[in-house]
Amino acid sequence: MKIYTYIHTHTGEVDIVLCTSSGHIWALNGKTGETLNNFTVKAGGAIMSPPLLLQMKGGKSNLGLPIRHVVVPAHDGYLYIVDGNTGCSFKVIYIQICIYRYMVVYI
Repeated sequence: MKIYTYIHTHTGEVDIVLCTSSGHIWALNGKTGETLNNFTVKAGGAIMSPPLLLQMKGGKSNLGLPIRHVVVPAHDGYLYIVDGNTGCSFKVIYIQICIYRYMVVYI
């Protein structure tokens, strides 16, 4: 299993967000290593890239720090967006285009 990580903070402490090739999105408390509330989140396919953390419209923590959303593409054809505060997720379809080259051999 491969693990892709990103470090962020929403409570003033450094937290760790990681994604696995088995399709899980984890958020861990950087100080204790415990899973943050509302995580883990399971995607419908393998995740083969590091998570992208974005500040979407609105959302502040109790300390007034911005709440980040976790954005990851999964191998089921969806882009998952997970609210970093609630763990609620939604998915958006995306298209991945692959071009294959064929070789024809005449005997």
